[in-house]
Amino acid sequence: MNKKQIFGLLSVVFILVLSFWFYTNFLLTEPSMKKQITKHRISAIDLYAQFDQNEAAANNKFLNKVLEVKGMIKSIDQNEQSKPVIMLETEGFGFINATLSDAKELDTLVLQKGNEVTLKGECIGLLLDVLIINAIILND
Repeated sequence: MNKKQIFGLLSVVFILVLSFWFYTNFLLTEPSMKKQITKHRISAIDLYAQFDQNEAAANNKFLNKVLEVKGMIKSIDQNEQSKPVIMLETEGFGFINATLSDAKELDTLVLQKGNEVTLKGECIGLLLDVLIINAIILND
């Protein structure tokens, strides 16, 4: 092989590697919540209490982290994007507001007001309620 052929071959390999890296880092959709590693397991009451007592410390501990939150269902509604939202009861003024990643997650036979449920999702902070997004329902 002459130098032009080697340079051409290396250029093609470099472009393929660069394309793969770009695809996996920027174009690939986020991994499903099932594959995410849980950073904290906590009850809805304890999670809200920590935000209520010291929001800055709770943000440092929980913000943008994947949590498993267990609590009693206060209500099941839909948001503006028609995604299911489960509100978990707390002992404070607000609730745990968990938006499910998909309507398929909602099993109306199991999930009813007053039932206990464990949800896994990403905590995005406190706005009257503690907000959790991309939540999935875990089977206990």
